[in-house]
Amino acid sequence: MTADNDAPSKEPAATDSPADGPRKKKIAIIGGGCGGMAAAWGITHSPEADQYDITVYQYGWRLGGKGASGRNAKLGERIEEHGLHIWGGMYENAFQVMRGAYAEVDRDPSLPLSAWYDPDRPERSAFLPHNYITLGEYFDGAWSPWHLELPRNDELPGDGHLLPSIQDYIEMAVELIGEVVLGADFLWGIEKHEGPVRDERPSFLHRLLELFAAPVRLALTEAEHAIVRKHVSKARQAFEDLPKDPQNHTQAHYDAVHGATGSILHWIMDLFGHVLERNAELRRLYMIVDFAHALIKGVLHDRIISEGFDVVDGVEFTDWLRQHGASELTLNGPLSRGWHDFFFAYADGDPARPSLSAASGLRTLFRYAFTYKGAFFWKMQAGMGDTIFSPMYQALEARGVKFAFFHRVESLGIRADGGATDQIQTLTVSRQVDLAPGVDTYRPLKNVKGVPSWPSEPLWEQLDPAQVEKLQAGQVNLESWWADWTPVETLELKRGQDFDQVILAVPPSASRFMTAELMEADQGWRRVVDNIASNQTIAMQFWLTETLEELGWDHPSTVGTVYADLMNTWANMDQLLAREEWRDQDPPPRCVIYCCGTIPDAVPIPPRSEHGFPALQDERVKATSVDWLSSNIGPLWPKAAIGGTPQLDWALLLTPEGAQPGQLAFDQQYWRINIDPSERYVLSVPGMAQYRPKAKGTAFGNLILAGDWLYTGINAGCVEAAVMGGLQASKAITGYPERIIGDDL
Repeated sequence: MTADNDAPSKEPAATDSPADGPRKKKIAIIGGGCGGMAAAWGITHSPEADQYDITVYQYGWRLGGKGASGRNAKLGERIEEHGLHIWGGMYENAFQVMRGAYAEVDRDPSLPLSAWYDPDRPERSAFLPHNYITLGEYFDGAWSPWHLELPRNDELPGDGHLLPSIQDYIEMAVELIGEVVLGADFLWGIEKHEGPVRDERPSFLHRLLELFAAPVRLALTEAEHAIVRKHVSKARQAFEDLPKDPQNHTQAHYDAVHGATGSILHWIMDLFGHVLERNAELRRLYMIVDFAHALIKGVLHDRIISEGFDVVDGVEFTDWLRQHGASELTLNGPLSRGWHDFFFAYADGDPARPSLSAASGLRTLFRYAFTYKGAFFWKMQAGMGDTIFSPMYQALEARGVKFAFFHRVESLGIRADGGATDQIQTLTVSRQVDLAPGVDTYRPLKNVKGVPSWPSEPLWEQLDPAQVEKLQAGQVNLESWWADWTPVETLELKRGQDFDQVILAVPPSASRFMTAELMEADQGWRRVVDNIASNQTIAMQFWLTETLEELGWDHPSTVGTVYADLMNTWANMDQLLAREEWRDQDPPPRCVIYCCGTIPDAVPIPPRSEHGFPALQDERVKATSVDWLSSNIGPLWPKAAIGGTPQLDWALLLTPEGAQPGQLAFDQQYWRINIDPSERYVLSVPGMAQYRPKAKGTAFGNLILAGDWLYTGINAGCVEAAVMGGLQASKAITGYPERIIGDDL
C-alpha cells in the first residue's frame, strides 16, 4: 500500500492533440452506486471538469448499487427497494450533492419531486423531515415500544458547516445528561406553577421527558431537587475547566468530569433504583444517563480527544461500554442494541454475533445525535432510485457523463508486454445484451405519475427481441452474479486508448473477483480485500388494506428498530403510496410497511456456476418473512393480528385480482436477499479501520477507489460514507472538493 495522498493524481494526459484541442483524460468508473456517482459528480463540478471524459460501467439496467430501487409495472408501479433507506439529518455531503442535482435538473415545479425540499409546498419535495422514532424494548419476557419524538431545528442539511470536535461532542453529552435530569424537574416545576428552573435550549429529549414527568414529580423533594442541580452544575463546571488544547488535559481534569456525571447516575439509582424494573419510563431515563456517562468516561479515559477515535477501533462497542461502567441493563437494552441493528453490525449476518467497532460506534453516534439538521431523519418521497439516482443520472448525463448499461467489468489487468506494471493496463468487460435495431443508446428511465423512475425489469423494447425472448423464457436476472446467461461480447479496454484512469467504486466483496492480478502484485491491496468484512441483508415490504391507525397503531408514522429478529428494523412508508399507481386495485392499499435486517450467510457461498443459488436463497428469505409475520405482528399492530395472537391476519394483505387469499397472499408482497457480491453490506468490525484505504490507497498510479468501504470520517456503511468516499476519488484526481465535511475526524 502507498501512503495516503490527498493531492490530485499526476497521471499524465495522453500526448495526442486533435485539431479541436488536447485529448481529454478518459476516466472509467466501475459501478453506479453512491460512491461512483459521487465521484462523477465531484469531477464534473471541478474547475477542470472539461478536461475529463467519463464513462460509468454498470451491469444490468439501473444505477444505485445497494441503494437501487425499481417500479413493478405488473403490480401498481409499486416501489421495490433493496432495503429500507431513510437519510439521516447528518448526511451533510450527500444532501449537498442532492441539492445541487435537483437545482440542475430544474424540473417543472408543478410535478412531484421537483425540488429537494420545499417547506411551503411539501407535495413537490423529494425529502421531508421526520422526527418520530420507536425503539423496541424486550423486558421481562415481552416487547414494549419506546417512542421518541425528536425536536426540529432551523438548519438544513447540506449547508456545508463544519462539524464539532470530539471535545465538543463530550460537552454535548454532558449537557444531555443535565437536560435529562433537569428537564424532568423542569416539567415538575411547571406542574407546581413554579417558573422555569433554568433557560432551556432545544433538546432532542424534551418530548421524551414528558413521559418522565409523572413518576419523577412523585419522587422528587425540594432537597433532591437541590442535590441533582448541584451535581449537574459540578459536571458543567468540570467541563468548563477542561483546557481547550487536548495536549494540556490531565487525568485530574477527566476524573472531575466523569466523576460528576457518575454522581448524577448514582443519584438516580439511589432515588429510583428500586423501581426501575417495574417502571419503564424511569428505567429508560436511567439507561440514557448510564449510556451517556459510559461514553463520556470512555472517551476521556482512552484519551480519544487527543488521540482520535481509532485508538479504540479494536474493541467491540458493547465491550467498550462495559469496560467504562455501563450496566448490563443498558448493554442489553435498546440503546446499545439499536446501534448494532442500525448498522447491520452482526458478523456474517448472525444476530447472535454483534460486531461493531467502538470507534465506528462513536463516530456515527456523535454525528447522528448531535449534528443532525432540520430533523433526525429525512424520508424520501419516492423510491431511492427515483429520489436519488434519477436526478443524479439526469444531471450527470447533461454534463457529458456516459453510462454503459449492461456492461459488467470482469477484471482489471496490470500486465503489458509480459511484465507487471504499476498501472491498470486493461479492463475486461462483458457486454451482456444487444440493443434493439435502431436503438443507439439505452434510455433507462420511465415516467410514473410525473416522476422519472427506474423499472424493476429492463425496458425490454430497447433490447434485441430474440435475446429478450430467451431472457424472459429463462427468467434470467442480468443483475445476478449467478445469472445463467452468456454475454454477447467480451471487450478489452486499453489504457491510453479507452481509459486513462479507473475509479473502482464497488466493495471488496465484489472487487476481489476482478482484481486477482492486483492482489498478486500488491500485498497491501490483498489485505484490503481480505479484511473488509461484509454480510448479507434482507428486506420485506407488505401492503395492507387498512390504515396504520386501523391496525392498532395509535402513534404518528414512525421509524423503528431493536425489534424481533430477523426483520428487526422497520418503518411505516405510507408517503410512497401517492407515488404508486393503484387506481385499478379494489380495495387499494392504505398502508405499506418496510422491514429489514440480516440473515446468517449461506455456507459456503457457491461459485458463479451455481445458477440455482439465488432461487434457494429467495425461498429462504420468503420462509423467514412468513415466519416473522406469523410471530411478531401483535406487539406492534394489535388489530392486524389474529385475536390474542402475534400472527398477522393474512386477509389484511393487499391481494391483486386473481391472487390467492390467506397466507398465500404473501406471494404478492415483496421480499429480497442481497446476496450478490456488490450488494453485500460493508461492516465496521473491530480492528478493520487499519485496512480501510483512502481513495489513492493502492500501489497502482491510475487506480482510484470510491465507496463506503474507504477510510472516511464515518467508517460505517451508509449513504453519507459512500458519498464521502466518492468525493475522495474526485479530490484525488482533480483536487475538488477542497474539503469534505467531516472527513478529517
